[in-house]
Amino acid sequence: MAAVGSLDDGAVLADVAALLDAVAEDPAAGTAAKGAVGLCVGARLTFRLLAARPDEFVAGAAMHPSFCVTDEPDSPT
Repeated sequence: MAAVGSLDDGAVLADVAALLDAVAEDPAAGTAAKGAVGLCVGARLTFRLLAARPDEFVAGAAMHPSFCVTDEPDSPT
């Protein structure tokens, strides 16, 4: 649980941005719209990704989302 608790949404989104930049440089990669899938804490991160890149991702699935509601101002509820 220490590893899960140490995840920082901003850092994860920065890692995803770097990954997407690398993929975009690959001539074998497609340019169509993207989708994302997350499970548990990954589901929360999928929500964050979809919110951060609405023009890029057209679909997402969040299964058994965890730690989605917080005391922070950007909490969904």
